Amino acid sequence: MARNLHSDLNAAKNLLHSDKAWFVLFSIFVSDSEVFRLVNNETAVSFAGDTFSPFPIAFEVLEESGTGDLPYLNVSVSNHNRIISSYLEERGGLLDKSVKVQIVHESNLSSSTATIESDFRIRESSVSEQTVNFRLSHHPFFEVDLPHRRYYRQRCNFRFKGDRCGWVSGGTGSSEVCDKTLEGPNGCAAHLNTARFGGFPGIPKRRI
Repeated sequence: MARNLHSDLNAAKNLLHSDKAWFVLFSIFVSDSEVFRLVNNETAVSFAGDTFSPFPIAFEVLEESGTGDLPYLNVSVSNHNRIISSYLEERGGLLDKSVKVQIVHESNLSSSTATIESDFRIRESSVSEQTVNFRLSHHPFFEVDLPHRRYYRQRCNFRFKGDRCGWVSGGTGSSEVCDKTLEGPNGCAAHLNTARFGGFPGIPKRRI
């Protein structure tokens, strides 16, 4: 879908030559508290309160499809200092980690809004002597199992002794395991915990 750019940015986009650059900012969320912020530039770039470090990055042209396609984006990052490759080795290739890609114009760095912003997930990763390679895509909505949770009449979905189960002691059931039933020999009734049963006995039985 086409974007409506501010007139100044639209004019900058159409210039054949300019002393102002477009920056592509990459935020790689390697953990809840660690983010690699990189930019394909020779010097650091500050945007929206964050500083993006200069780093050799190669990537394909990012295009938006008007046909509903969810394209992949291949990104290659220099591996000269082995920092990012070490994270791949320690954290399962960083698969399914979030990556935010922002495109901003040098004249618009004081704004907190990127001209283009897209959120991706790391679907594939590989390492060579020279580069770390990522294959990114948007959230795979068509791969999500729906409904997210299945509902059963006679089976509890909760983890035994977990927060939602809440069992600590009591009854004749084993203290080590639960058979996930309501009235089974080692189920919720045997543990005196029927009030926390995670099944749905009210679901009607199938009729033929």
